[in-house]
Amino acid sequence: MAVKEDPLPTDTTNAAQSTEHSEPFPEDLPSPNEENGEPNSGSLLQPLELPSSDEHWSVLVVRVESLSRIVVRLVGEQYSDELDILETNMQELYTGPLGATMSSEWLREGDCCAVEHDGNWKRAILLLRNSPATVFVGDLGCELQVELSRTRPLPVRFQQLPFQAFTAEPYCLRDLAPFLSSLEARMFERWSVFRHNVLAADVVARCDGRPVLKLFDTTDEEDLCVHVELLCCVLDELSPRLPSSCVPKFLNADGLLFVHSPLSALLVQLVEDEMNQQLDEDSCRRHLRPQRYELGSLYCVRYARDARFYRARLVQRSDKQALVCFIDYGNFETVSIEDIHALSPNDARRIWQLLPAQAFCVRLHGWSPDDANDLVELYGDRMFPLQVVEPPTESGSPPVARLLLDSDSNSNAASDIRPVPGQTMGLLVTHAVHPGRFWAVVNISAFRNIMQGLQVGECVARPQLGGIYGVHIDGDWLRVRVTQLEPCRVVLVDLGGEEHVEPSELHALQGEQIPPLAIECALARVKTVGQTFNHDAVSAFEDMVYGKRLYAMVLHRSEEQLHVRLCDTSGPASDVWIDEELIRKGHAVADETAA
Repeated sequence: MAVKEDPLPTDTTNAAQSTEHSEPFPEDLPSPNEENGEPNSGSLLQPLELPSSDEHWSVLVVRVESLSRIVVRLVGEQYSDELDILETNMQELYTGPLGATMSSEWLREGDCCAVEHDGNWKRAILLLRNSPATVFVGDLGCELQVELSRTRPLPVRFQQLPFQAFTAEPYCLRDLAPFLSSLEARMFERWSVFRHNVLAADVVARCDGRPVLKLFDTTDEEDLCVHVELLCCVLDELSPRLPSSCVPKFLNADGLLFVHSPLSALLVQLVEDEMNQQLDEDSCRRHLRPQRYELGSLYCVRYARDARFYRARLVQRSDKQALVCFIDYGNFETVSIEDIHALSPNDARRIWQLLPAQAFCVRLHGWSPDDANDLVELYGDRMFPLQVVEPPTESGSPPVARLLLDSDSNSNAASDIRPVPGQTMGLLVTHAVHPGRFWAVVNISAFRNIMQGLQVGECVARPQLGGIYGVHIDGDWLRVRVTQLEPCRVVLVDLGGEEHVEPSELHALQGEQIPPLAIECALARVKTVGQTFNHDAVSAFEDMVYGKRLYAMVLHRSEEQLHVRLCDTSGPASDVWIDEELIRKGHAVADETAA
């Protein structure tokens, strides 16, 4: 951007005003273009260079966009101090006599500008020159709608410091956010406690280029861990409930199966990581004397098989050994007294002290010791649907449930499962028209049985509207439902999608039939870039979902579709949320109105 050589503007009126106030016009104001008399456009702002991830950062939370996305600014001499000086100088310029000589007519879309916001002048980029105009305020990290008259050209000297706001993720809340949507209001209210405090930040990872920050409020005598404080305000809502999908964790000799729901699995992992990190850092912690241990109290107990610490309650003890119950898994173990660590008074606000036990107990249907000995060893790290056979009794007996493993050949009874909002489940996408309309199968084992051999009879003489028949398509016998008779149109009830067939191709089905398996779905939280999803968007979606076992979170159910978020957990690195990936690649935009 050119530097203005003439200290006086070319406009004679403005020149008179500058002479009257006896102050030179800003020398670094963007100069008019010689051809059209308008200022040269653009911005000299450079990207903000963040400190090394190995350093301890000091940050100020500027805005909370969601549980998993915040806007922060760095605090320090070359960051917040420089910005304070810059904004003070901007305030003096734009509220002084020279500010009136600057015209918003000079600004073009994409230009760096100054904008008046809440009585203060902030740096911004002019995005849309409409009425009102749309600007991005870079030191607040947000877009605003303002009248164009409240904008001014920004001198070059104010463009030397990069925009200071950047987006970050609070530690651990990204994975938990989908499960906590109903509690957001309470957690946002808790965020307000930290909004005006300088927080210490440790960078624990980077996700999509954004730092993942573990934040601490050090303003009081005792440091507060922000993500723990946010979770603690909703812990009364985090007691485990009967899940529709679960991870099996421990099966005892009586056929009682202890499971984790998707949320419980995340919370337990968080608790154990925090607890083990703290005990590693505090390796000099001294044990309490055995006589001070109290039966029924909660302790950190080292498990011999992996040498990690877990939450456990003391059941019995002797001088050298103790019987404990690991509350998040349901198993009882005899351990050495030396492996029991008591929680110190400083742990009173630790999440592992406050979080309710997360193991949920069900009685396994059809259990036998011979069949179930290796259940947890084989399937203890995977999520499976859980079908309740008998509800819990008033006397407190646990519900009887069937765990629907992929290898379970008798799981056809579960094909009539009707997913509900809030449920998380594994599924296989079988047919996709576009992200807003696709079909998926939840009961994968029943789907495989159907595909391996459908029993059909003779051709149907007079097909009925709504009837389910067998049709030979591309070498396979498939079940279809007739949706139109003339011409004959059918829906593939186990795959999804529609086909035109001849009535003579419809065959009667033989044997016991299970309900249709394919469920029509729509990808939640996204909408089209234009009028429809284009070819590239559909191709990208198909590449992300076909041939993979995905996990889906049901957000909403309409009469015809389940609105779900899909997550691919098969990658070597982090999990991939399909909606976020489509948005990142430009194939969709975020639907801010979505539930």
